[in-house]
Amino acid sequence: MNKDELLDLIARMRIYEDGYISDQTTGWKAMQEAKKLSDRNLLPILYEIVEENEGKDQQKQFFRCYCYHIIEAITQKTFEYQDAVYVFKRLKDEYKNHDALGSVIDIIYFGWQRDANIFVPKEIDITPLIEIATTKRGGLKCRAIEALGNCPVKESREFLRGILTQEDEKKYKEEIRSANIALQRNGEPEDIPYLERFLKSRFPNSKITAQYAIKFIKERNNLQ
Repeated sequence: MNKDELLDLIARMRIYEDGYISDQTTGWKAMQEAKKLSDRNLLPILYEIVEENEGKDQQKQFFRCYCYHIIEAITQKTFEYQDAVYVFKRLKDEYKNHDALGSVIDIIYFGWQRDANIFVPKEIDITPLIEIATTKRGGLKCRAIEALGNCPVKESREFLRGILTQEDEKKYKEEIRSANIALQRNGEPEDIPYLERFLKSRFPNSKITAQYAIKFIKERNNLQ
């Protein structure tokens, strides 16, 4: 597949005909085609397309989102260290672009973590993800927090434990839920006391996610 063919695929991914069942649309079929890609030779071309469509303009952001979707599909099958370098750089580059930033976070969370069980290499500086989890609001913030579960380093776990020490549980219940989910993946036995606080929480999401996090941490460490 060459650059023109990639651009054609992206163009088709953006098409959603009204009045059709989703799996019959051109866009849906193109998305399924993109998910099957695994040729790493396409990555430099995709990076070039991303650079050619930089900016805050909504349509350019959407265009980059589709590029990130293809990057996610390829890297989850063929992951290499430089993929993490690129993605964490894009977290910084897209910081002010809500839609495009969400798609980059999703590479880490959905593509690598949930679909492929790939951890971010420990050598990667996770500061850009922590900054997003600190400063953004709503869905982006919570997705970034959950994506930190894919970063098996001390800095990630310290940040997550900090969320769990918030006194106003009602105010921070969404962040707490996301931190619990993250610790399900990268938590260690020393994190369990921070989670135990929520075993009697009046908020079901805080309670259930804390229960699961403790369960998975104990299973990974052969603890009763």
